[in-house]
Amino acid sequence: MVSIARGEVKLGSDEERKKEADTLAEKQKSFGDLLGFLRVQLQDEIKEVRLSSRLTSSPVCLVGDEHDPTPRMQRMLEQLGQKMPKVKRILELNPSHTLVPRLQAIFAENPSDPRLKLYADLLLGQAHLAESGQLPDPAAFSKVLADLMQRAV
Repeated sequence: MVSIARGEVKLGSDEERKKEADTLAEKQKSFGDLLGFLRVQLQDEIKEVRLSSRLTSSPVCLVGDEHDPTPRMQRMLEQLGQKMPKVKRILELNPSHTLVPRLQAIFAENPSDPRLKLYADLLLGQAHLAESGQLPDPAAFSKVLADLMQRAV
């Protein structure tokens, strides 16, 4: 058994994985600049941004490297009094989710659009909520959400 939340995922047959890898490589070309932008914006919190082959309906998720401790294991050790170094996770985007191409379009139109930083923070917050149900900074997430709502209304 292998955790789906760690390392690279190898789902399906060899032929399906090759086809998926080819598709991701093509999408990587079109989303590369956006992924780089997100990596820079979130560099204090994450170690990498990449496209995902594991997501089907969610726009984003956090995963760990092969040997990183899980967030649950980190919390357990901290509760036992162990000092844990901060482990940066990998942010994966679902290129098939409608949100990701829309972000790419905004980025392509204006890479310095101020909304992009807000969207980056929201994506990271959403990934934290999906992963553990806890936000590292709920007040900051709430502020970003309110700012975006105010712009939309």
